[in-house]
Amino acid sequence: MKNILPLLIITLVSSVANAGNDFVSPGVEDFGQRAIVEQAQAIVTSEIVLAKNEANNLELWKALDYNKDDLISKKEAASSEAVFNLWDELDTNKDNELDFIEFSRFSSQVQ
Repeated sequence: MKNILPLLIITLVSSVANAGNDFVSPGVEDFGQRAIVEQAQAIVTSEIVLAKNEANNLELWKALDYNKDDLISKKEAASSEAVFNLWDELDTNKDNELDFIEFSRFSSQVQ
């Protein structure tokens, strides 16, 4: 579903942009249509960034979880300097393992 959202927003932005061109006569105020288009474009951009971060996190998760137990140990995390350096902040329940929810906070910690 999250992968479809950016496409729907892009479609909406295109429709609004095209509709704006049809309804705005030269010299007539566009009543904020440009602002709406700019807002929609900003939303699309942020959704694309989030989707890329999620994909990158998933790839990193798969690479670090080399024993495929759906947890990342501190030893496994040592393969990534960035994850290892943030270990104390990521391991919120202090069980010396990261589950995917804890690990998913990684991208917000490094930005």
